[in-house]
Amino acid sequence: MRRLAAAFAELEVHYVCTSSDVAAEVAPAPLSVVPDANLKQKAALIPLAIKTLWVVLRTRPHFVLSTGAAPVFRLAIR
Repeated sequence: MRRLAAAFAELEVHYVCTSSDVAAEVAPAPLSVVPDANLKQKAALIPLAIKTLWVVLRTRPHFVLSTGAAPVFRLAIR
């Protein structure tokens, strides 16, 4: 996703990731960290969905770009 950053230089960008280690890499853009989960960790999907929904409601994105990760699929389609 960072390879596309230059294309969004004039836009407000907010990153969401499962690791806070990328904060320096995406700075000065804001970063929200969500818990990691997958289908083998079904119980972890609930906190992931809640946190992702909170980020979407708080930031109100006009566009969502995803690497294909699970959280965006359900919440970004409105």
